[in-house]
Amino acid sequence: MEKALAGAMRRYASSVSVVSCRDRDGNCYAVTATAVSSVSFDPPSMLVCLNRKTALADVLVKVEEFAINFLNSNQVAVSNDCAGGRKAGERVEAENWNMEGDGTPTLKGAQAVILCRRTENHTYGSHEIFIGDVVDVEIEEKVDPLIYLNGQYGTFSPFPAAE
Repeated sequence: MEKALAGAMRRYASSVSVVSCRDRDGNCYAVTATAVSSVSFDPPSMLVCLNRKTALADVLVKVEEFAINFLNSNQVAVSNDCAGGRKAGERVEAENWNMEGDGTPTLKGAQAVILCRRTENHTYGSHEIFIGDVVDVEIEEKVDPLIYLNGQYGTFSPFPAAE
């Protein structure tokens, strides 16, 4: 069943996100995630599912805030870095991130950034499920998301408008 589900999910196109946070010691973390969704507009809230083996899953259980950064099509390198291309402690650097004060780091140039206050988390199987109430939203004017489908990155191309 796992193999069949994995095959089905490879056919589900999704926007690529990087979830980021800062722990109580000031260390910054980020991990690539495609299991991200809105939960509700009243209250405004988001859901993130992370494999419990990731360093960020352990950290998110202990922090109050996290950010969901929807990647732009030109941020493939950031996605790869945060998907394991770089060590967990080396993924968030000032050149790509807004790291003002002791707040949650957010990705520069992201399609959108949704800052959340963690309200719930649940363990289910191999994953930790986080729900956060939306605290702030930043939106990039140009819509050009990074999409992930069948193990590859791509972009969105709308159909021509019908006349």
